[in-house]
Amino acid sequence: RTQGWSNLGNAYMSFFFASSLDREDLFRALKAYHRSDACVDSQDPDLYYNKATVYRYLEDYQSAILEFNRAAELDPNLQAAEAIKEVESLVGEMTWMIEQHCNLKPPRIHAMLATLPAMPEPLVVSAAEFRNVGCPQLKEGANVGKAVTGLVLATPKADGPIRLVVAERGGELSCVSVYNMKGGRVKPG
Repeated sequence: RTQGWSNLGNAYMSFFFASSLDREDLFRALKAYHRSDACVDSQDPDLYYNKATVYRYLEDYQSAILEFNRAAELDPNLQAAEAIKEVESLVGEMTWMIEQHCNLKPPRIHAMLATLPAMPEPLVVSAAEFRNVGCPQLKEGANVGKAVTGLVLATPKADGPIRLVVAERGGELSCVSVYNMKGGRVKPG
């Protein structure tokens, strides 16, 4: 029974990477992995590694490291220690980019932001309307009808969702993750 839940989690995770790129499939995978883990006190390092991978893509880095550590304790050959280093490196790079303004001086950032054209309210693209908001107004998941006007200053090296360090009109920097990209376009949903 535990293997069935683990297989279901693997199927959802594979579907996410192969075609859907929909975060809901990651949540489905995580739910199946938790059910597998709850069936017995699992000693399956692959289960913990896979849970860690899902947490990593959901950007719950603390949980990802915890699960990678559990996998490494059970099977040192899984390369979980390397995955932990990658997570720590990504978080460190994003933190540095934001704290150091991507190595740009604030007046330079403000000068670049001043060149951004005004965004009409509402912005209409292919019959869809968007309202300009700041990154703090975005929530986890889909942000239907919302748009952020900003300048992409950097793209941290990472696999998974596209991550951008964005300077908004007021000069605030944020790291934004974009899911559902397919062929250079955001998929609806």
